[in-house]
Amino acid sequence: MFVEPAGGWVGPLTKNAKLTTSDANAQIFGFSVDVSGDTVVAGFPAAVFVKPVGGWAGVLTESAKLNLGFFPVAISGDTVASGVPFLQVYRKPSGGWAGTVTAAATFTASDSGASGGLGLSVALSGTTLVAGALGDDIGGRADQGSAYVFDASTVEAEPAARADCKTTGCGIRVTCNLPPAQGVGCATRVRLLVRANAARLGDGVPAKAKRLIRFAAGARNVPPGTTKIVRLKLTPKGREIVSKTRKKKLTAVAEIRNSIGPVVTTPITIRLR
Repeated sequence: MFVEPAGGWVGPLTKNAKLTTSDANAQIFGFSVDVSGDTVVAGFPAAVFVKPVGGWAGVLTESAKLNLGFFPVAISGDTVASGVPFLQVYRKPSGGWAGTVTAAATFTASDSGASGGLGLSVALSGTTLVAGALGDDIGGRADQGSAYVFDASTVEAEPAARADCKTTGCGIRVTCNLPPAQGVGCATRVRLLVRANAARLGDGVPAKAKRLIRFAAGARNVPPGTTKIVRLKLTPKGREIVSKTRKKKLTAVAEIRNSIGPVVTTPITIRLR
C-alpha cells in the first residue's frame, strides 16, 4: 500500500504498508482492491482494512471479513460490493468494521445475465452499483457481454406513519420501492427512536440532556414492490417506557438503513397498546 508523500507522487517510492489476510485458505489475495477514504477492501477472500490510529504502516491484517465475499470488490463510503460467487453489498455495522460481516443484499439479473457471469467486474459509487456479465449472450452473439446498473438513488424502503407497540414488541409497515425487475428486495433494518422526556420517565436526568434514545429495533427482507410488517424488539429502555408511561401515543423517529441507499430518518407516531 502506498500513501501520497507530502511532496506528491514523484520519484521512486517504497510501500507504506502491506495488507494481508488471516484466512489460511486465502488464494490470490489482493487480486482485486479498492479504497474509499481511510478504508480499503481487498479480495479474495473479501476483507476490509481500516486505517489504524498510527496510520498505514507495517504489515496489517484485516479489520473485518465479508461472509461469502470473494472478488472482485469495490467500496464507496460505508458500502462494499463483492461480485463472485454472489453479487452482494455489505454495509458498515453500527459498531464499525469488525469480525465477520454478512451481506445486506444480494443482486440478481432478471434475464440471461444471471447465467452470464454477473459480477465478474463491479464498480460502486454512492447509490449506484454496476456489475459486468462478461459471458452474457446478446442477440444470438455468444459471450458478447453486458453491464447491469442497480440504482438505489430513490429511497429503497419507507416506513408507514405509525408503529404499533406493546410490551411484547412493535410492528411497523415498510414498503420496498425497488422494482421487481431489479431482482432484489430491501434488506431493511429499522430502529425507532424517542425522546426520553417525551415519555416522562422521571429518571432524574435533566431535560436538556434527554436526546433521542433507542426504543426498538428489528430487520426483515422486504420483497420489491411490496409492503410488509417488520417486527421490532423493544430495548430495555423501550420496555421501561411502555410499562411506565401513561401516554397512548409517542412522537418518534423511524431510522431505516437500506442496503445501498442512505440511512433514512422519518418522523412517525408510536401507538401504545
